[in-house]
Amino acid sequence: MTQSPQTWQFSLFYKEGFGIKNTIPLKTIDLNRLIEIYSSDHLVKKYQDIVNAPTVHYKKWIKDHYLPYITPNGVFAPKRADENITHYNSNLLVLDIDNLSDKAIEIQQRLSKEKGCVMCVLSPRLEGVKAFFRLRQDISNKNHFEHLKQNAANITNKLGLVGIELDNLQFTLSQGMYLGHSEYMFFNVDADEVEWMLDEYHAPIPINQCTQSPINGNGEIANHHRYRIEKYLDGQCDYILSILEQKDKPRHNRIAMVKRIASWRHYADHYYMEIIKSKLLYGVVKMYGGEKEAIEQNALVSFESAWSTNDKVENEYILKIINEYSTNLKSLEQ
Repeated sequence: MTQSPQTWQFSLFYKEGFGIKNTIPLKTIDLNRLIEIYSSDHLVKKYQDIVNAPTVHYKKWIKDHYLPYITPNGVFAPKRADENITHYNSNLLVLDIDNLSDKAIEIQQRLSKEKGCVMCVLSPRLEGVKAFFRLRQDISNKNHFEHLKQNAANITNKLGLVGIELDNLQFTLSQGMYLGHSEYMFFNVDADEVEWMLDEYHAPIPINQCTQSPINGNGEIANHHRYRIEKYLDGQCDYILSILEQKDKPRHNRIAMVKRIASWRHYADHYYMEIIKSKLLYGVVKMYGGEKEAIEQNALVSFESAWSTNDKVENEYILKIINEYSTNLKSLEQ
């Protein structure tokens, strides 16, 4: 029997001027209290300040200094850290979707209609969406981050979020989530469970068995460096997708660029690279106007050939991140 949303608990953090830098919880709250806070006078006032803010920088400044945040995955004491969890919301799926701009309201309203949605709100700067879903299964807090990251593509597919990327950093066990009021907020404390299941968790290769990739490690440092590497690979993927959209170059020549990012896959785990592959494959199909044309022009064969390269090319930027990880790891072992 999974938890009822009304049994979920959260640590609430607020110290004016400190934002996420404050790691000492103010109190523990439940879902009903969280809903009340979303419509509190303080958040309504800060919402108005953000709407009227003259610049993007000032909006961010208001969020970082004057908004409270919670740890949606549970309660942490005496301070926010993965190892300090005292209550775990084992069937709560937290989604964070950034940089939606004018699509934010559309995505918020769409997710609000999905079965299992307990909460769906706009992000404090009104350009993203935060959502809670009630899963029909429990996630172990020991592999919370890895299990959800492995299921990122599965989750977006189940929710019909085609072309939408989740912020995997939100899957970190003790990750904070800022609270912000808006005109578009949905809450359902009695929501049913989702009808779908997460794929089974597969344990990553231990870091002492992998010479290249800190993103196979565990813990707060590994999560941070994993996130940086994945952000970099996301950027490279977006660059290749932009090339695929260009009209002034031979299409097959552009497909060959897939080999570039495939030659770096030894820096990432299999599940993450499968997400990258699916994005690029979609870009190739789109370039040909559809799957039928792509097949007839042997584009999919060319794509698989490029992606299946056995080359392992060194990437100086990723190696720099790995070296930083190794230095931090050694400092912890001393």
